[in-house]
Amino acid sequence: MSLSKGIAKGVFDLKADRFLGTQYSAAERDASDPRHMSLAADTSVFTGVRVHSSAHLEEAVVLPGVEIAPSTRLSNVIVNRGVRIPQGLVVGKDPDLEAKHFRRTESGICLINQPMIDWLD
Repeated sequence: MSLSKGIAKGVFDLKADRFLGTQYSAAERDASDPRHMSLAADTSVFTGVRVHSSAHLEEAVVLPGVEIAPSTRLSNVIVNRGVRIPQGLVVGKDPDLEAKHFRRTESGICLINQPMIDWLD
């Protein structure tokens, strides 16, 4: 199964490096090739997720209905269903700051839900 130019339907399981099924916005890049996606290894993006092509995800689990805006950097996160991640949000770089805004496990994984994002505004 190949990605269509601009938007693809499916999910990327990047650990397995295969197309499973969601939506990706091409923005300024050609999204017809999975190598142009900014998703990193060990990331699972479920059905109904919109990921802007300039977003970077590393060791992330993104549940259905999530929208990830441009210039977002998410590492070691679990994003709950239906969350709208704002442009430029960086999670996974500053443990002390993240512990104030998000639920953080002892192993450093941040859990993100919509009320946590709303509280940032």
